[in-house]
Amino acid sequence: MALAVTLLSGSRSGSAQNPDRNPRGDRAPVAQGRQQKQAGGPLAANPQGKEAFLRRLSSLPADQQEKLLRQSPAFRNLPAPEQQRIIDAVRHWNVAGRPPGGLQAMIEHEHAPAFFQQLREMSPAEQERVMQGDARFQSLPPERQQQIRDNLNRWNAATPEERQLLVQREQILQSFSPEQRDQLRQIFPRYRQLTPESRQAVMQSFLKLRNLPPGEREKFLASPEVQQLSPDERGILGDLKSLLPQN
Repeated sequence: MALAVTLLSGSRSGSAQNPDRNPRGDRAPVAQGRQQKQAGGPLAANPQGKEAFLRRLSSLPADQQEKLLRQSPAFRNLPAPEQQRIIDAVRHWNVAGRPPGGLQAMIEHEHAPAFFQQLREMSPAEQERVMQGDARFQSLPPERQQQIRDNLNRWNAATPEERQLLVQREQILQSFSPEQRDQLRQIFPRYRQLTPESRQAVMQSFLKLRNLPPGEREKFLASPEVQQLSPDERGILGDLKSLLPQN
């Protein structure tokens, strides 16, 4: 949303950046407008604030971008779902290969998770029809549009068991703190190099491990079920275990 970028930068200029209007163009409640105007961003309020903030955000490594966002008082004043939507947009921009000029488009036009959940419940033909007719989707960079289509294709081809694992993995990721997500980003490249069967085996073992009391986890790692995994699979599982609370 343009409003989100405006809040983060502290910029108040231009009719497109009108803080008294919501993303649909309707006039927002006066109290909400006042709150937005008072929620100063990390930069000075000026016409160049948005561009400067985006340049700074896009120049940072992925593990520092979320920290910059969370340091912004304006970001912390946003509702939790909107904070998560912006964080997801930044992550997707990184995964898509950081397309030039694409970060602002993703922050402004990336949908909330509920949109993707609705797409998952449709047939492939319905999914494509909705994406073709959705203005926000069409405003995303081509790289992000293709990434969404690829994710939907994997979902459509997945078995019910695989879909359940995908949902559980997403829930686990959302439950992690920013620091844990930073650690997870260092593990994911090795995880992605595994075959689909190996990834499924590791995720199934991790879900079991996650539901065990801390005192029983080492015993599970030494069990025949885990020992039959390959050394790479066991190594990744051990690294994932380190992200779990110890009490």
